[in-house]
Amino acid sequence: MSVSKISLSEIIGKTFGRLTIVESYRINGRVYVKATCTCNGNVKEYDYCSLKTGHTQSCGCLRREVISKTKSIHHGKGTRLYNIWKNMRQRCLNPKHPEYKYYGGNNIMICSEWNDFTKFRTWALNNGYAETLTIERINLNEGYNPINCKWILKGQQSSNKRDTVLMTINGISKPFTIWCKEYGIAYKTVKKRMSKGMDFQTALTAPKQTHKK
Repeated sequence: MSVSKISLSEIIGKTFGRLTIVESYRINGRVYVKATCTCNGNVKEYDYCSLKTGHTQSCGCLRREVISKTKSIHHGKGTRLYNIWKNMRQRCLNPKHPEYKYYGGNNIMICSEWNDFTKFRTWALNNGYAETLTIERINLNEGYNPINCKWILKGQQSSNKRDTVLMTINGISKPFTIWCKEYGIAYKTVKKRMSKGMDFQTALTAPKQTHKK
């Protein structure tokens, strides 16, 4: 919904993460709110869109807790953020990973800077990471790097799913499912063919097998 159509009175009392809105107002067309945080009850001002998208979910206490947690475990191992980093690298760099064909095998790579978990962690914590968010590539044609990535709510994630990964044929890139629709072939059929070793274009265009009676 456009901020111009938001009812200021209706959002009072709504809760986003640890924040509960107690006052709302507009400044130059943008909606701002004052909200209390469950950690201490203090009232602070926030941009409503930041709460709505999940980028702001506390007064800052969640970020402090994440930092404390990741530092308390050796090199961050065992944390959710470490597992996100590990899985991202596996998809891009490990040919044996089941998702590799859609990422590293499709030239979706991770930048050299992020091969160091501490540098990835620093970027994540400085760019709004929270336990309820997941990493998303902004441009599906590009890989994982600080410029092309952001944090979004889990339910909004799409770019890391197989059906929205861009596949390229003759220099043209489109989402996996769009290619399937254009060629009139079932998504599952293409996936099954690729699991048997076919490259994407062959799996997409190979004629269907006919069975003799």
